[in-house]
Amino acid sequence: MPTECSAERFDFGTVECRAVEAAFDGGWITSDAGALLVGATDRSIGMMDRFSSCFHDERRADLIEHEVTTLVGQRVFGIALGYEDLNDHDELRHDLLMAVLAGKLEALRGKSADSNAQQMDYNFHVEDDRISISERRRGSPIDKVVSELMIFVNSEWGKLLAEHKAAGIYRTQSGGKVKMSTVPGPHQGLGVAQYLWSSSPLRRYVDLINQRQITAVLRGETPPYAPNDPAIFAAMRDFDAAYAVYNEFQRGMERYWCLRWLLQEHVTLSKAQVLRDNLVKFEGIPLYVRVPSLPDLEMGSRVLLEIEGIDLIDNLVKASYKGPVEG
Repeated sequence: MPTECSAERFDFGTVECRAVEAAFDGGWITSDAGALLVGATDRSIGMMDRFSSCFHDERRADLIEHEVTTLVGQRVFGIALGYEDLNDHDELRHDLLMAVLAGKLEALRGKSADSNAQQMDYNFHVEDDRISISERRRGSPIDKVVSELMIFVNSEWGKLLAEHKAAGIYRTQSGGKVKMSTVPGPHQGLGVAQYLWSSSPLRRYVDLINQRQITAVLRGETPPYAPNDPAIFAAMRDFDAAYAVYNEFQRGMERYWCLRWLLQEHVTLSKAQVLRDNLVKFEGIPLYVRVPSLPDLEMGSRVLLEIEGIDLIDNLVKASYKGPVEG
């Protein structure tokens, strides 16, 4: 009589009238989410960079696929997670979370592992009519996991549609110009051969269209949208218009709360950094202002500004140049 050696589902009984079951249909998942804490530590103290600097790499540069920092990172992260044997890495190399932490996905795209390290985001919090603005530097482990897996998924799904000659809505970049296209093309900024917007169907309608195309291809069915379907071009046009309005609203909202914060804190003098010409960015907040009295200074110069007036109705601030910031 044949025996069943492996079960697809385990029944652990019921708890408060709810069935407790374990199944093995979750696809590729990771049980090593704790590695994010190790990654945060690495980023904070530069652990992998310092460790890898102890090694002298005598390999031929034109034949190198993985930098020493990546190799050291994979080994250290593995040991920290309890994988003491080198044999474990034969399986760990397929774990996308480990690939993100070791900088492998970025390296494959030809990008530096700290390419977003200098970019800053800002959090706004309003409570009891008081505004607080805090900085949040990009590139934390959780940021890397989300962004790298998003790039990986959208690139792979874009490749899937392209290989099956199925229509899709892509984001391309060439010569610094980013645009939407129905034809797969490279995204130079991300370092991928194609980038399909498909990972956020609840947030963007173009992603929902692409998800419908992907689902049809995987099922072996005819995709609902043909390559020259007017619905695809209409979706692209509507998205571009809505995206522009959203960006303008977002910039205006952030600017308003920055102005409110300046009034709240009674700021009359502020440091800023020159971006180009007479455009500067205030230090510590995402406020960008043109200063007509600014002299011809190099990009990146730090200056001191005097705030002469703020108009919350028109979302304007008037500032004048007081002098350079030394040091």
